[in-house]
Formats: sequence, C-alpha cells, structure tokens
Amino acid sequence: MKTLLLLIVTPFMLTHAKLEPFETDTCTLFIDGSWSECCIEHDVRYWLGGTKEKMDESDLKLKKCVEEKSNNIWSSLIYQGVRIGHLSPIKSKYEWAWGWSEKDKKFSPLDKKQKAIAVEALRDSGLKPEVVEAIIEDHELELAE
Repeated sequence: MKTLLLLIVTPFMLTHAKLEPFETDTCTLFIDGSWSECCIEHDVRYWLGGTKEKMDESDLKLKKCVEEKSNNIWSSLIYQGVRIGHLSPIKSKYEWAWGWSEKDKKFSPLDKKQKAIAVEALRDSGLKPEVVEAIIEDHELELAE
C-alpha cells in the first residue's frame, strides 16, 4: 500500500513547484537611500532562495553593493540588520526562498524545474536586463535553458 501511495503522490510532488510573482518593499524595515537598487537585487535573491551558502553570499553582495553606492557605515548597518533578522522570531514575508510554494525546502538547491521557472519569471519580471542576467549567472540558472 505504501508503494502505491508513493507512486501516486511522487509525480504530483515533482511537478508542484510554483514561484509567486516577484515583489519588493525595497529595503525591508530600513530607510531607502542611494542603495535602493542593492536592496531590490537582494530581494530578488531572497525570492529565489537556494542553499544557505547562497543566502550568505546574497547578504555579502548586499553589503558590498551598499558600500559601493554609499559607504561602509551604511553597508555595515544594513548587513548587520539582515543578519540579525535571520535570528529574529518576528519574520518578514520576504524571508529566504519566500517565492516558492514549497516552504519545507527552504535551504535546498533549486532543482532543474525550479531553475527553468525562475529564468522565465526573471525574464518576465520587468527588472533591468543586467540585473536579471547577473542573478541567472549567480544562481547558476543558465543550466535550465
């Protein structure tokens, strides 16, 4: 009986990946500034999710971007705020991998189907093409094409 149930449920689970439309509040719980584009790119990366290493990398990219747009004081404040936010019991809607319907796979690498869905959603998102292509490269999504 377990085998039959597994055969029925498994195909549904494999095809269930759904990516919510991208949205952003720019710099969550922080003031917008000359670094707003950095926050939007960070939000895109959080929307897509992936491994914990990708999340850490995303946070460091945010810090570097903010430092390039302003200075190391603002970049450190924003970076520390994001990192502390990971520990907070109060969560924003925009936590890691928030775009996917499968919340139980929060720190899983994106599978081939998710990558294909992500590429299509990114290219249809209205984001700047250079941002889209950088994220496709960073998340190794080009393998899905």
